[in-house]
Amino acid sequence: MTAAAHLSPSPYRFSDGDTIRVGDSESWVRGLRTPGHWALIGGDAGRADKDMRAALVSLSTWRFLPAVPNVNAALPGTSCASREALARVELRPATGGLLYTAALNRLQSFAGNESGVLRGEGVALTRQEIRVALLGTLTRYPRAKITFLRTAGRFYARYRVGNTIQTRIYVLTGAE
Repeated sequence: MTAAAHLSPSPYRFSDGDTIRVGDSESWVRGLRTPGHWALIGGDAGRADKDMRAALVSLSTWRFLPAVPNVNAALPGTSCASREALARVELRPATGGLLYTAALNRLQSFAGNESGVLRGEGVALTRQEIRVALLGTLTRYPRAKITFLRTAGRFYARYRVGNTIQTRIYVLTGAE
């Protein structure tokens, strides 16, 4: 088992637009009604980040899904599109991260989707694996856009593969 398998399943910072799904029946969205607060779609409002973080850690049926930025807007955060810029980013106090990938193809775009669709679950990575993955993206896709949004504790990487726009979201995990 890799070191990443033992990392926290919870982001150390949340962002408005993030979603937490409880099985197939409930979805909580941060910022749905009030910025910085969680609300149950069609129900209660007002849970705090610490409550949602505790539930993610202790309840295996709760799944975190990050907000996916619009492909027609600049990626949030500060540009990290060079090896030097990536090396300067301090990842502590994060212990690792979760990698999510969203894909947007022409048909989805034609149908009005402006963010893409998340594929699968978050993949646990160590801090070192996050840096290696981002450096690999810069090497394979020299025109990739990579940013770091410190307030949300996440990296964004966007690049094109054929007719599909890929957005990778690296959500830092661990204690805040």
